[in-house]
Amino acid sequence: MKRFTRQQEAILSTLKKEERPLSVEEILSHASEVVDSINLSTIYRNLKVLIFENKVQKIDIPGENPCYEIQSSGHYHYFHCDDCSRVYRLDSCPGRLENLLPSGFFLRTHSITLHGSCADCVQ
Repeated sequence: MKRFTRQQEAILSTLKKEERPLSVEEILSHASEVVDSINLSTIYRNLKVLIFENKVQKIDIPGENPCYEIQSSGHYHYFHCDDCSRVYRLDSCPGRLENLLPSGFFLRTHSITLHGSCADCVQ
C-alpha cells in the first residue's frame, strides 16, 4: 500500500475546493497555503502519481498548458477564458456530432473547448 502524502492531500483538497480544472501554477498557489514547503517539482511528481492512481485527470487545452481536475467518469467539455487563462468544465454536450461527418466517416470521440471571457473578466 502506497503512502498518501501531505502534498497529495493538499493537491486533492485544492482541486476539490476550487471545483474547476487548475493549472500547475494555480495548484501550487493554493496548495502552498497548506504545505508551505511545496514546490513546482513536487506538484508535478505528485500529479503524476495521482493520475496513475486515477484520482486526478489531465485536461489538454490546445495551445495552453495542461490543467488538472478530480478524476470523473463523465464526458465533459471545457470553457477557456482568454483573458485570465482559467478553465471551467461545461456540464453539457451538444451530442449527435456524427451528423457533421462526411459520408463514410466514423467518429470515435470528440472534445470541445469554448473560448471567450469568464464572468470575472467580463466585469
